[in-house]
Amino acid sequence: MKVHKLNVYNSACRSLFERHKLLLALQMFVKLQMVDGKINPKEYDFFLRGGTVLDRKGQPPKPPQDWITDVAWDNITELERLLPDSFAGLPGAVNLNAKEWQHWFSSDKPMPEDAQLPGEWETKCEDLLKKMIILRCFRPDRVCFAIRHFVSSGMKSQEFIQSKPASIEDIYAESTHTLPIIFVLTTGVDPTEILMRFANEKNQTVTSLSLGKG
Repeated sequence: MKVHKLNVYNSACRSLFERHKLLLALQMFVKLQMVDGKINPKEYDFFLRGGTVLDRKGQPPKPPQDWITDVAWDNITELERLLPDSFAGLPGAVNLNAKEWQHWFSSDKPMPEDAQLPGEWETKCEDLLKKMIILRCFRPDRVCFAIRHFVSSGMKSQEFIQSKPASIEDIYAESTHTLPIIFVLTTGVDPTEILMRFANEKNQTVTSLSLGKG
């Protein structure tokens, strides 16, 4: 099963930009967990989208703390409203224990694997996704680091978060006369030399045909 998942991941990564590969690994892991009933779809949806407050009239007043942004407060109040079974009382806890939450917030590594959540929330958030949701509310700049830990620990492999350069040998082995190899070029990237070298190794001749102007 692990080999199959890794093959799917590596094959899909060949057509992705580097910045999109972690998102693929996250989606693969989460979907597998959802099939097993181990992840709440509503919690994952909040993790992806956050909370948007359209009317602040009924919102609890934000604590007079500079480190708590309006966006962060919107997120945690909406988190309590949308997911009360797991996050009821979170805005009140932040308000009552502002210093303890600020200490966690100011940590160099507030990620779930490095620092405990303040008070009872370390035990109330019994899984990594819940902890990452709270991290997303306060420190979105650290979410990518937390996702790497989330995926690697869940998949039990570092291979899903490490970039593996595409090998022309592997790609060629999977190609056929009806399944060609297509290079998507970006500025400063030219695979011609690699292609020619590989053709020489295979004792093949490469014929160039320009489809551009003229």
